[in-house]
Amino acid sequence: MNKIRLLILLSILISSFSLKQAYRAKDRVMERFSEAEKRILKVEDNSTNTIKMLKLAWIIKNTVNNTDDNFLKAINIRNHIYQNVPLKRTPDGFNYLDFDNSYTCSIRDESVGHYCGGLVALYATALETQGIPARYVGYFTDNKQPYDSHATIEFWYKDKWYASDPTFNVMYLYKGEYLSYSELYILVINNIPYDVVSNGFPVYPERAIGNYPVKPIDFMSYMVIHPSVIWVGNKKLYYPMELFPSTWDGSITYDDIGKRDVRNFEGIYRYLYHWN
Repeated sequence: MNKIRLLILLSILISSFSLKQAYRAKDRVMERFSEAEKRILKVEDNSTNTIKMLKLAWIIKNTVNNTDDNFLKAINIRNHIYQNVPLKRTPDGFNYLDFDNSYTCSIRDESVGHYCGGLVALYATALETQGIPARYVGYFTDNKQPYDSHATIEFWYKDKWYASDPTFNVMYLYKGEYLSYSELYILVINNIPYDVVSNGFPVYPERAIGNYPVKPIDFMSYMVIHPSVIWVGNKKLYYPMELFPSTWDGSITYDDIGKRDVRNFEGIYRYLYHWN
């Protein structure tokens, strides 16, 4: 009987030792990943998506990301997309959820281009793979047809959202401080001067924001900022959807189909929201 007990105890000790070794091996593997990559591994539940997000994280890290500062990462990624992706209609059937392939195809294939919405989708995904939360922002000249619109983005850095536009390669300053879009909105509707900067990156004359036919005072008649969920350490922060002006119900009226609610968001933006 004592021999049996001894064998059982020995078996338990061996199993415990093997389990510890397995965990240590896993920890050694995880040490090879950045904090952003660890986040992907933790939050993803689909192996295909995990692999694609990790591939894109590696691509961005090795082609654009040459700094540990997330603010510099964010503007470097924006400039990389601006300089390499033509401004034109997205090809039919283009799949933004094919993360690594959609990004590399857009960057490397000159026949593939995007307007503002597509550029924002690429930018948002690239930022998220580097551990930088991003959220969609939409402008509208009117809340009924016909209207003009624009898609752009904010990224999160040190407890603040920052407006960063991949279509024009710009950010916005007021008294030396970078602005969020809600802060920019207040300045625009009150006709308060602000500065537009490209962070030292070159801007194509034909894509300069000053040459765009619709001016900010018209563009920002109506604005929606998508909701976002982010992690700060072990704390989860929820940022609700914002509508400007606050009296707007978030709908645009069409002559043929009636009202469309811009508060409904799908595709890559919904994926990134749930991914967090």
